[in-house]
Amino acid sequence: MKKFLLSIFLFITLFSCGSSTPTGKVLNYRLPEEGKSLDPQLLTDHTGCNIHQLLSEGLTKLDMETKQPKPGLAEKYEVSADGLTWTFHLRDNLKWSNGDKLTANDFKYAWLRALDPKTASEYAFILFPIKNAEKFNDGKCSKDEVGINVLDDKTLEVKLENVTPYFPSLTSFVTYLPANEKFVEEKGEKYALEPEDILSSGPFILKKWTHNSEMYLEKNPNYYAKDKISLDGVKIKFIMDNAAALNAFKNDEIDFTNISSEQYDEFKDDKRLKVLPQAQMYFLMYNFQNKVLTNLKIRKAFDLALNKDDINKSAFNGLNSVIYNFTPHKVGMPGNKTNDFGSEVGDVIEKYNVDKAKELFKEGMKELGLTEFPKLSIIVNDMDNNKKVAENIQEQLRTNLGIEFDIQVMTYKERLSRQTNGDFDIALTRWGADYQDAMTFLDLFMTKNGNNNGKYSNPEYDKYVQLAKAEPDKAKRFEYLKKVEEIIANDVPITVLYQVNKYYVVNDRISNYAFSPVNSDMFAETVIK
Repeated sequence: MKKFLLSIFLFITLFSCGSSTPTGKVLNYRLPEEGKSLDPQLLTDHTGCNIHQLLSEGLTKLDMETKQPKPGLAEKYEVSADGLTWTFHLRDNLKWSNGDKLTANDFKYAWLRALDPKTASEYAFILFPIKNAEKFNDGKCSKDEVGINVLDDKTLEVKLENVTPYFPSLTSFVTYLPANEKFVEEKGEKYALEPEDILSSGPFILKKWTHNSEMYLEKNPNYYAKDKISLDGVKIKFIMDNAAALNAFKNDEIDFTNISSEQYDEFKDDKRLKVLPQAQMYFLMYNFQNKVLTNLKIRKAFDLALNKDDINKSAFNGLNSVIYNFTPHKVGMPGNKTNDFGSEVGDVIEKYNVDKAKELFKEGMKELGLTEFPKLSIIVNDMDNNKKVAENIQEQLRTNLGIEFDIQVMTYKERLSRQTNGDFDIALTRWGADYQDAMTFLDLFMTKNGNNNGKYSNPEYDKYVQLAKAEPDKAKRFEYLKKVEEIIANDVPITVLYQVNKYYVVNDRISNYAFSPVNSDMFAETVIK
């Protein structure tokens, strides 16, 4: 997501807090800042996904050992022989945190709510594998025609448009979380804005929320697997600055944090340092509402004029990975012959070539009828080393193409809002995996994808994504998805910059933890040393 998305599976330590926080065994957890929403059917940001890993549970959840989905609120599920009907059987006596019975209808209501065009959920598209879901979202059929059927309180039947082998991975994603219809309707516009306005289906309850400062979560006594939850609570601190976060870690105020490239040298030989390739890609998104940026030769010139290795070295001391396709490498995305789709695809994006960039830029200017290039802006949020990245890009384009760009630095929330509203020329942004399949990256620029903020549209791109979504044969599906990668490389709706590698320092009081590159930051089933 937005997105953005990393799962940290932790087995946590003991920490004692004051009377205003949960007492006993408490995890102290850092997030950079609040996201836009905690409404699971509306949120798009990494922060909200992280918090819902603690507050909520879906039909499935990620297994800490295999990094694959396993039963969650659904005790078991099966798929029909043709792969088009999935049946989920809920566990006995499930309850919401307020004591209400949790039923199969809570999933149907939540999914239809996300798909309802009135809701305007940016993540509605992630439900499109369900039969008639996209048609309902487009206003072309009624909700009664969507393939979600409640057979009884404990049984949910889902019919799909096409064979979707990764569907159990989708049902662990936040948009697929259940919602209590009575509660949501009663809260109306207040839903999920304060602790009293949100219910939990998972291990913890939100008890206190000091906006833009911290949250306190306590163990949910109504959670079906509460006996497996060792923690009594979680304290979440919102700390934007990496230096402040590291100081909080050193002072035992938080139990782990990621570190910046500048902080790396201090910990490079420290046993507490953990390194993880992320299913996250940073890129420049071009806004196709801007006439200049609709010109392919101009976009291609930008792409070829940027030395991505230089960006990585200057902003991150070379600690991220420069790759030449859009799907990240070494993060467990299934390919055809390996479990590494990105590496199988290989280099499809052209590499740094200033001479070719200059020629294409000259031709693009002629096609646009321009003698002087208009001054455009790059929007970036003030997290991590984004400003350094933008400044490097600004200088390379000035040196190699002779053009000037403004850099507009803003908060994460504002950058998300500007992107969503199409209020930008070029955005320095990222995308992280929502589930364990290359499709989580490669359907991003479909015409109707709610996260396609640049409004790129290419019928050929859409066609090959749809072919891949409908193709049960593994080898053929790989070829379709590879074709999508090649279209991105040739059509340049974005300029791929680098794949993120995360560097964490973890308190040595914490044992039996594991990291995953996909989805959200923390897995809630934790144990004490």
